[in-house]
Amino acid sequence: MVENHSLRIENAPVTLRELALKKVRQAIIAGDAERARSVTIHHLEFVDATMRNLHEEEARRARSMRIPDSKA
Repeated sequence: MVENHSLRIENAPVTLRELALKKVRQAIIAGDAERARSVTIHHLEFVDATMRNLHEEEARRARSMRIPDSKA
């Protein structure tokens, strides 16, 4: 079973999304390219880790469904 992870990301707390975008926007407006780059990389690493965790959780769930019940 493949789940639609985009729904989870879209429903993430608005403050997390807005905070990342706000920090990038502020750095760009301030002309601080290095800070904008750093904030963007940090945000992308967070998204990558979150997606990896979701996929790992899904894989664990799928594996648990395939394990035969040894009590039977």
